[in-house]
Amino acid sequence: MSNVSLPRLAAFAVLAAAATLQWASLLGEPQAWRYWLVLAIALVAVAALTALGRAPRRLRAIGVAAIGLAAALAGLVAVGIPAGEFLPGHWDRLAYSVEDGIERLSGSLEYPLDDRGGISSALLVAALPIGLALAAVLGFRPGRRGTATASLCILLALFALPATIRPTAAPLAWGAVVLALVCVWMWPQRVRAPAAIVLLACTGALAFPVASSLAQKDAVVDYSDWGLETAAEGVNFGWDHGYGPIDWSRTGESMFEVSSDEPRYWRATVLDEFYAYGWRRSSGGGEPVPEPTEASLNRWTSEASFSVKALESPQLISAGRAIRIDGIDEFEAELDGTANLGAEQLEQGTDYSVTAYAPEPGAGRMRAASRGYPEELLPYTRVAIPFISAPLGTSQAIEPLTPATFQVPLWGSPGSRNMLADGISGSPYGPTAALARRLTAGEPNAYAAALAVQEHLKQNYTYSERPPARELPIPSFLFRDRIGYCQQFSGAMALMLRMSGIPSRVATGFTPGAPVGSSENTYDVTDLDAHSWVEVYFNGIGWVPFDPTPSAAPAESQSDGSGAGSAAPGGGGISAKDLESEFGGASGASVGASAAAGSSTSRTLLLVIFALALLASLVVMARAVTFRRLPADLAGEAELAELAPALRASGRSATTSLTLLELERRLREGGTRAGADYAGALRAARFGGNGGAAPGLGQRRAVRRELARRGGPVRYLRLLAAMPPGAPRIPRR
Repeated sequence: MSNVSLPRLAAFAVLAAAATLQWASLLGEPQAWRYWLVLAIALVAVAALTALGRAPRRLRAIGVAAIGLAAALAGLVAVGIPAGEFLPGHWDRLAYSVEDGIERLSGSLEYPLDDRGGISSALLVAALPIGLALAAVLGFRPGRRGTATASLCILLALFALPATIRPTAAPLAWGAVVLALVCVWMWPQRVRAPAAIVLLACTGALAFPVASSLAQKDAVVDYSDWGLETAAEGVNFGWDHGYGPIDWSRTGESMFEVSSDEPRYWRATVLDEFYAYGWRRSSGGGEPVPEPTEASLNRWTSEASFSVKALESPQLISAGRAIRIDGIDEFEAELDGTANLGAEQLEQGTDYSVTAYAPEPGAGRMRAASRGYPEELLPYTRVAIPFISAPLGTSQAIEPLTPATFQVPLWGSPGSRNMLADGISGSPYGPTAALARRLTAGEPNAYAAALAVQEHLKQNYTYSERPPARELPIPSFLFRDRIGYCQQFSGAMALMLRMSGIPSRVATGFTPGAPVGSSENTYDVTDLDAHSWVEVYFNGIGWVPFDPTPSAAPAESQSDGSGAGSAAPGGGGISAKDLESEFGGASGASVGASAAAGSSTSRTLLLVIFALALLASLVVMARAVTFRRLPADLAGEAELAELAPALRASGRSATTSLTLLELERRLREGGTRAGADYAGALRAARFGGNGGAAPGLGQRRAVRRELARRGGPVRYLRLLAAMPPGAPRIPRR
């Protein structure tokens, strides 16, 4: 390491450590060893790059690239991205993980950020290992010229970006330390200690009072007033199931506030029909069901008052089936309890109250009410199954994936658990029926069977908002992908319950929300609370909610199964690995929803773009400053070395054997006047004219503009590679 400046190496280590501390501070509970490991990897990379100076020149470029790439990948693994994800055969899985992590980081973020699951925390700090690896390469690669300043700029950006997101406790002290490190980096051997102390003292005497006088709350430049934000729009939700990657608004924006005696699931509508690929709403909302007993109606009637914020909805939001609505003039009540508003939809500023029937029975009541069901509930155990071959008992084959309707006998009827499985064994849903039969076998009542299915899904599947789109979403979720969000979980549970003869349907809307301040009965419901769950029918009671989605899902106020929003937990799941089978295909189906992008996400994006533009500008300026300090002969060499490649990039013929005088003549005859003048200036500087001075950078830019004319964007990019912005590459001596 004799050819490396030890002061600069020390400055790199301290700046990298400071940046590492800043990035770790963005997380609520960072694992400290991970971040010290990232720093250690960067320092090992510096040592390896320094040792590379003794290697043969032809191997240096390969070695630099290998060390930089290895340091970046090792750093990403250190912050929490699984190493196996980088293997070529797992890149699709890495893409899904990254998409899922980005989705979890969407919306309004508060720092320090709690773990949002997946690799979201690793993605938040991924810039740190990548930036340190790049700074190490630029600052300490063998034979470097003009890139040490770029390395310093990257280190400063790595420190400043997290410090801007979450300000440090002592910004002036940190600023003094960073200023000292910049001085050490820029002038490690030219500035003596007394001179450095005087420079720091003078700079601090000017900067400290100015910085202290700045407003702590108001920005010097407030970009939020530049008119870049669009007007806020209402948020709409398409409640039909699509099963592709989630397309609901996920910004954390408040949809409505509700005052209620206790937290409940807020229902918008229900999906009562399973048809071929998933759940949908039939016309009219399904068939009528027996009314609850008078005692049930008296016991479980609740009242809630709603104040709509950003939500726009053609359906009324309610705790259950609406009995009385105040504040809404016109609506149409359907059989399933959905209240359609028609032209007068919910929008910001709408206030209304609802008296609704929302049953909260205990486990004992549901056991007693689910040992058998009346025939009026047969529509809620009906499924339409697509077939690849002819259905059992028929002699005529039907078209591939054409649905055939099956009526499953109600729970408690003779043979109800075997008839469907036998009838659809040749369809893609055969394994689903077999799993449903295994989960519910031996259960004494439908309540216990519903709990068995619910707990199996909660315990054996993983929540993700970026599942792959499949032609048959539910079988693929159960036996292939094993990841999904509330639509996959609720759709799978309701289907398996129907296949077991238990009347069920899917409900959509919102989970209870978060309490507002210290209030015990007012809840703020955001778009992150948008949800889908299952409703199971119980005799004399009506529809009761069950929620099979894991409680770690982003629906922040989701019931854990112990309260009013969901039936009490119990039962248990079995592993379905032995039932795994392959289902192919893809579908573009996705959930229909539209919303304005959250202002927090837009501002973060603007900040990142601004930071990248600033970093690029600093690099270009640093290159120009370094070039202007070069001796005239070395500057002329650098400009001459890039001229022939630039001419070839512009489509003009040029060889290294061509003399400057001949090149000047050809360019002038071809109409490339600026290029000819440039070649003439290089010739004069090289052979004694013009006082020995090389052409200026302004003259070089004029040549690049002239060569790029009428060449299109591809030619311009090639010219930028040959004649990079700022200054020429400095040749090695």
